[in-house]
Amino acid sequence: FLGGAMDAAMRPYVTTKRPDDVSVNTPFGLWERANVEGHAVALTFDLNDRQSFKYIYAHRDMMYNDRQDIDGTPVNSITPAPGFTWGMNAYYDRKTTYNMESHELQWLGSTERLQWVIGFYHFEDDGVTRGPQMFDMFGPRAGFTTRSDYSARSNAEAIYGQIEFMVTDKFTATIGMRRTEEKRGGWTHRFITNGFDGPFVANIFGRVDYSAKFDGTTPMGAAIGRGGQWSGRVE
Repeated sequence: FLGGAMDAAMRPYVTTKRPDDVSVNTPFGLWERANVEGHAVALTFDLNDRQSFKYIYAHRDMMYNDRQDIDGTPVNSITPAPGFTWGMNAYYDRKTTYNMESHELQWLGSTERLQWVIGFYHFEDDGVTRGPQMFDMFGPRAGFTTRSDYSARSNAEAIYGQIEFMVTDKFTATIGMRRTEEKRGGWTHRFITNGFDGPFVANIFGRVDYSAKFDGTTPMGAAIGRGGQWSGRVE
């Protein structure tokens, strides 16, 4: 009988066309907003006419906020039976902050028949989401409020090198390798709050932390015949 009562309460707001305006019951405006700032710098130092060092730096900050009313109606609650009230709200106000930073150092050089690059790369990022929710449409009582918070981070480093050798005027051989090591981690926490975006009351799922490590080595080789005659590549 609960499903029938919910259907009856929401039916007046159902439409098959895109409405010009909607009636909702959130305590805030609805939107999706993002603010992103990024910077990058590349510096080159020439050792001589054939060798140089190159440094590349990048940084980015992002703030993202989305406020949505999932039920899409102004109905706060229904009373399917005397003394039994069921909430009809489903909205949230989610805020995410994210930042990343990378550094790369390269040594580039060449001779009459040889070209090479040897480098080191470092990358790290971190993001946190704070998600207060009013989901009493799916909860045990009217006014049931929760928060769903989570985070993710990573830290990766790689060394790499590539050499290209001109065997003849029409044949070039290339070999290279990249070694990468990466750590990833984060946490998630879902809990009941006292009112929307209020203080902690009790855990739904206690905070869980996680972490993992990855590594890999990627060799490559290539042979190229100049003049469009033929080419081959192995990784």
